[in-house]
Amino acid sequence: MIERFPRSNPGLWLGVDGGGTKTDFQLVSSDGRVLGEATLGGINRNYCSETDVVAMLEEGRNRVYSAAGVDTRIAPGGTIMCMAGFGAEFFERFKDLSGFGEVFSAGDHLPLLELCGGDETCLIVHSGTGSFVSGRFATDPAIYWGGYGYILIDPGSGADIGRRAVRRTFEECSGVAPKTDFGERIREFYGFRDYDHVVEVVYGSASPARTMAECVRLVVRMLEEGDQLAVGIVREALGELAALAVRVAGEFSDEPCRRGLTGGVLTAPSVAELMSRELEERGLPGPWIPVRERPIEGVRRMLVKWAHGLHPGRTLCQRTEVPA
Repeated sequence: MIERFPRSNPGLWLGVDGGGTKTDFQLVSSDGRVLGEATLGGINRNYCSETDVVAMLEEGRNRVYSAAGVDTRIAPGGTIMCMAGFGAEFFERFKDLSGFGEVFSAGDHLPLLELCGGDETCLIVHSGTGSFVSGRFATDPAIYWGGYGYILIDPGSGADIGRRAVRRTFEECSGVAPKTDFGERIREFYGFRDYDHVVEVVYGSASPARTMAECVRLVVRMLEEGDQLAVGIVREALGELAALAVRVAGEFSDEPCRRGLTGGVLTAPSVAELMSRELEERGLPGPWIPVRERPIEGVRRMLVKWAHGLHPGRTLCQRTEVPA
């Protein structure tokens, strides 16, 4: 029987960054050159089975190999998979995937820490479809708080802001709140006919988090236009995330620390400004730097370090209890 992956190429390295909205794949050389890229849909255990996850990883691998013009029968020297919503037990199962070389799996915070601070002490506050706060000292493992998911609510996330916006629209459709331009624009965005249809769309969605996060750009636009409902909704959501960041920061010493805002929500200029103000008012002055590079770039940098002997396992996630 012919082995499917008869050989590996130590000069090839595969990176995967999976979030709630999309999953990026990148094949790079040992010197960091990008050989090929591919993007598939969101990947998260909240709405993807293990079989779905493996199928997507294999499809993404084949696509990025094809984009690079590399024989798909050749395994890379190693693969870094940084994905949202998966725990250590689930990641263990990825290590035996055929055709990926040695696999290192971790949460989606590690590439963002790489982009924010490299090997330096850094603290990031993240808001995309979901949200979390993460940080690390220069020589210690990364620590991570949040990432509760849309059911337990990720404060300040796209799903949280969208949930608040949709809830206000539901209240207006059901007559318990006065009609507003804000509610009307959210209703038009989703095509809601009445409050029964709001329930049907939200609860009938295969991924409620992504569905509710879809309206965030519109909410941010209304925030920038000065709509007071939009301002109040975003500020309230960010306030809860800022409060979590303050509790996390208590774990760090007073030594200099790079501080970054990451994710599609927090890197919007108007939201970054509002979040920086919320953090400063809670005792975490800036500068808070929006990190706008794609997370897959952080994975690429991790791959280059690995290719030169620095195994990514030294930054293994260490989930701890949030300090009281």
